[in-house]
Amino acid sequence: IASVYCKYSRYKGQKKGNDRGFVSHETMRKDFFMENKQQPVVNICGSCILRDTFYYQGVYGKEKDGGYRINRYVNFFSPLALEQPPIPIYDRKAYEAFDLKPFGLTNFFRRCRRLDCERSFMEYLNAPADFLLVDTVMFRFQPYQMQVNGQKLICHGEHRPALEAMAKQGILPQLDEEVFSFESLSEEELHHRLQVYANQLKTVCPEERIILVETRHVFLQIDHANHVKSFSSTSQKIYRDGNRRMQKVFGILRELLPQAHLIPFPKQVLAETEHRLGVSGLHYTREYYEYCFQAVETIRKGLPRETEQEQIQALCDACTMQYTETYAGYIEESFAAVDVKKNQLQAERDRFLKYADFFRLYLEQHADVVRFCYKKQIRTIGLYAYNRITLYLRPILEEAGIHVRFIVENLPKSEQEKMKDFPQPFTLLSRGVKQYPETDAILVADVTVPDAIVAACRKRTTVPVYTVYDLLEKKP
Repeated sequence: IASVYCKYSRYKGQKKGNDRGFVSHETMRKDFFMENKQQPVVNICGSCILRDTFYYQGVYGKEKDGGYRINRYVNFFSPLALEQPPIPIYDRKAYEAFDLKPFGLTNFFRRCRRLDCERSFMEYLNAPADFLLVDTVMFRFQPYQMQVNGQKLICHGEHRPALEAMAKQGILPQLDEEVFSFESLSEEELHHRLQVYANQLKTVCPEERIILVETRHVFLQIDHANHVKSFSSTSQKIYRDGNRRMQKVFGILRELLPQAHLIPFPKQVLAETEHRLGVSGLHYTREYYEYCFQAVETIRKGLPRETEQEQIQALCDACTMQYTETYAGYIEESFAAVDVKKNQLQAERDRFLKYADFFRLYLEQHADVVRFCYKKQIRTIGLYAYNRITLYLRPILEEAGIHVRFIVENLPKSEQEKMKDFPQPFTLLSRGVKQYPETDAILVADVTVPDAIVAACRKRTTVPVYTVYDLLEKKP
């Protein structure tokens, strides 16, 4: 595409038709497609969702990119910053040489970030194509901001570690600790900035050739074994906030671009755990990309707008139905198993806390505990588990002259440090230790599966092993 487009680069920068030096899109398009009549060409202004709509067609057995040519593609930019001055790149040579691999990024990120800093991504998009695909994913994050010559400038709010590393090397300005708040914009200011964005989109592509694609984070993911699970609560909070921003912007752009084609977002869409770009609420399964591609193909037919939207809505409804019919069973099975496990864990937790409170009340009458140990001639003891029961038992035993020689528990280092505060020395053993030190007895304070634990302990010692149940006349 570079060699073909080079022939038309003479148009770049000519002052025809507008005050930003953009030549008429139709002029470039007619010349360009004289030699490219058979292959449809698109430019992309947005996220990997739009790029993958074409990429995955080749993965699924069709031609590369579904037979389309992707001419220009920009990502990682902030449309809200179009009227701001550029962000300076202090050392361009160092910027181009900066190693992005430790951050999991590529030269595509480098190029897009440079276009964002220069506020020049629209100039880059000023290239011939049949259609310009646009989504609102660039609005899902709060933009980063920085102080430059007394001004607060913003840029796309993603991949902060890489930008901070560049700033540390003096390549870019330092980022502010606080991000720019999308919600701080008044309705009038937001509409104004989006009007600027929409106007520039129309400058690089006729409005009737713009395709506005609705996008959303989804909250469920499925792997290749058809196991479905939800994203973490932290991710879901981020996704909900991002969806709210994307939907707001999508609604406004629909008003500002009434002649643009629309591709709505289906319901029941799932993310793919093994997606080529990693798991994310924006990395969908193949059904979505097939739907979006077919919607673009429908737009290419040049149907009357009402007919076109009816057919695209039918595709959207069919995609929703496909997700429902294909994955509903897997979702039900996966979450039924999760619910069972969750209920089991909740029941165990409730039972444990109930027992722990019961033992606390009982063990306050510690004469019975001491009497039990004296009766069994126990002067040194090991405790299995470090929990609420252990915390009450140990001082009672030590006060009665019954020394706790060791406690068996797997504890993180932070908890191990706290254990040093115990007034009497003892040994902390992991639950996987093969043999316990010499002592008169072992007391199991874990009430979840005591019988199994007793059996395991008896393989590691020859002394008697008791449970806290043995301290009571009967089980609670």
